[in-house]
Amino acid sequence: MKRIVHIVTSIYERDSVNSLIKILEQQSLVNISLIIVDHSISKQKIISSSLVNIRVICAPSHFWFTAAINTGLKEVSSTLKDSPIIILNDDILIKGEDFIANLIKPVVASPLSIVGAVCINMDTELVEYSGFKFSYLKCAFLPNKTNDSFDNDTLPTRAIAFNSNLLTHIGLLNEDVLPQYGSDYEWTIRAKKYGYKLLISSECKIYTKVDDSTRHIVSARKVYRTDKLSTFFSELFSDKKQNSVITNLRFSSLVFNPIYSLYFTMYRALKVIIGFIITNYLSRDPL
Repeated sequence: MKRIVHIVTSIYERDSVNSLIKILEQQSLVNISLIIVDHSISKQKIISSSLVNIRVICAPSHFWFTAAINTGLKEVSSTLKDSPIIILNDDILIKGEDFIANLIKPVVASPLSIVGAVCINMDTELVEYSGFKFSYLKCAFLPNKTNDSFDNDTLPTRAIAFNSNLLTHIGLLNEDVLPQYGSDYEWTIRAKKYGYKLLISSECKIYTKVDDSTRHIVSARKVYRTDKLSTFFSELFSDKKQNSVITNLRFSSLVFNPIYSLYFTMYRALKVIIGFIITNYLSRDPL
């Protein structure tokens, strides 16, 4: 008898989930139940499937990523006990009909684990990450770009599997403090503190478009064409931008002790400010 695997994904103003459904239809060894949380302003048209059990939850458009994923997790976990759950981004490409079966295999064998996939750059075919280790010196999560297996310090929820009991042990992602960025990192770090191992399955690879733009992140290399100072500082203190002062302070206060949290936030802010000055005022030809 095939095992039922529950998958949660969220969508916002894009229909790439339909491609994901077609990929999931090709998976063997498992029966798939897919919960799609649509928090788009204009709700997306979702294709039907005879091979994947699909349920669409229409969430408010003011939801950000964390609240949307939590909505799906609440729905699926309410009736589950000791069962595998997967969180997937809707815009990834999966190759191989046994991807889902391989992703949950370590979780079934060891319920006190969270298992992610190797992430491949779709354009270059190079490994973007195979897990992350934290550098206290650099105040950064450094990606492992080999297939070597080790216990990671955090994992993104781009493609991860875990036992449903995890939600009882540590709770949901922190949507109140981290509505958009950092909530998945904090959540898996929290799990590690509870004794869970954060692993990468070398058998599982996801392919994704790597966004080289800086529109979602406060970056030292971002070029501002107009209203440089005002635009930069509005982003620097936004709670919806990755690497902003607010996001870093909220994230670090949940993860680190107060002294290192302050150092983490100030170090990353200073690095971005210096980069902003060099890129936008000292560079002769900023690109």
